Amino acid sequence: MKRFSSYGFVIVPVLLLLLLSGCVLTNTSSMSFNFGNTLNSSDQLYVRYSDKTVSSQSIQSGQTSVTIPTDSSKTIVGFYMSDGNVSWVPNSQYGPTVNLYQTNKPRIPVDHVVQVVQASEPKVDSNHPEFVDVTFAVYGTNGQLVDDQTEVFAHSTDSNVTFYNADSNDTQGNYTVKEGYSWYTVNGLVTFVIQSDISNISSIPISLYSGSKLIYDSNISPPLLPSNVASLSSLNLSGITLDQTMSGSVYAYTATVPNSVSVTTTTYSTAESH
Repeated sequence: MKRFSSYGFVIVPVLLLLLLSGCVLTNTSSMSFNFGNTLNSSDQLYVRYSDKTVSSQSIQSGQTSVTIPTDSSKTIVGFYMSDGNVSWVPNSQYGPTVNLYQTNKPRIPVDHVVQVVQASEPKVDSNHPEFVDVTFAVYGTNGQLVDDQTEVFAHSTDSNVTFYNADSNDTQGNYTVKEGYSWYTVNGLVTFVIQSDISNISSIPISLYSGSKLIYDSNISPPLLPSNVASLSSLNLSGITLDQTMSGSVYAYTATVPNSVSVTTTTYSTAESH
């Protein structure tokens, strides 16, 4: 007898690590930003902390700079802009005041992420062998990879999970940070660098956010599905009986395949149209 597995939908369990969307700062009571006329009055500027919380300030018409009071007891891991639909990290230059420069706003909001799984992914970081690189493809609501510099934040419910700060512009000397880390996409991809070995990386609890939107949570089962994925209402394989009862909330099936069956035809129907 042969064993056969059929998957109605597959999401690879993930673990990630992140690069910083700016700087890692501690004992900081405020952050000042200059942005000239590069931001719109519909935009809001956020400072991201490692514990997932934020401080924010709305941009007023004609405003060219802002100072955001921050919680000095928390670790700052980056900043981002949002118009309530898309969230992104503008180009910046660090100093006593952070200078923000024009960055094309992403056109499409984030919908879901998929871990990039290749022969070399995930992999041990080439510069820091005690860390592992994990890369994610970030997709928009149109089903395509999102634009560059879409903000993505990684957070772990394990406060001891350590991320490496690979931001080459950060001169503060805070090379690692615990619990959470913020970065952005390049060519639709975002890479996180986390302290672990390959054998344990998939067991670390991780959630991904873009702005305030949860786009992945390793603690949720079934996983967060892309908005354009329809649930199955029926699934049949000719000459094969599935071990599990078909259900729209079941995403993996097994079956014992008779030796006489060399080819099977799959038929299915969906509960919704997409």
